[in-house]
Amino acid sequence: MRPAFFLFLLGCALLEESKQTITVFLNQLQYLRSGIPPATMGICTILVTFSGLSSMQSHRLSTRLGERRTVILIFGAGGLACILMAICAHPLLSVVGMMLLCAANSAFVPLRVDLQNRHISVSSRATMLSIHSLAMNMTAVGTNLAFGALAERSVVYALLLGAGFCFSGLFMCFQGNVLAKKR
Repeated sequence: MRPAFFLFLLGCALLEESKQTITVFLNQLQYLRSGIPPATMGICTILVTFSGLSSMQSHRLSTRLGERRTVILIFGAGGLACILMAICAHPLLSVVGMMLLCAANSAFVPLRVDLQNRHISVSSRATMLSIHSLAMNMTAVGTNLAFGALAERSVVYALLLGAGFCFSGLFMCFQGNVLAKKR
């Protein structure tokens, strides 16, 4: 695996782990912070889960905007959602932020898988995809430790870390040099 492609995988993992940690583990802390009663958190979770259906529009988005602009939009939306939730402890904005982060990651997954498959030139495709998965899972270990340490202090710090991860992930995706230069 080329070192530049490893940067792409690292960037992908930063977005995915930010989405996973924030929308699954830190969501209740954010909802409590914004005044959402525990009795209605299940409804919020349902809304966030349904926003993940946005992956159906991924191909249409990348066809219309091109890969590079799509990646900028997706990672930028994820980062802005984290910032929005960090600075605004408003119930509606918290749910919308969670939905936006989930939708951004879901829209990126089909494009990420396509890019991974396009850049595998060996006959043992399954082995290379497993190596890619291993690299991304190893990244998750570090991100989970960082999110946990900051969340113990404040969910705001953890959300800002998520924004930093999203924007860093965007930078790493471009450094990975795998995005089509058309458009």
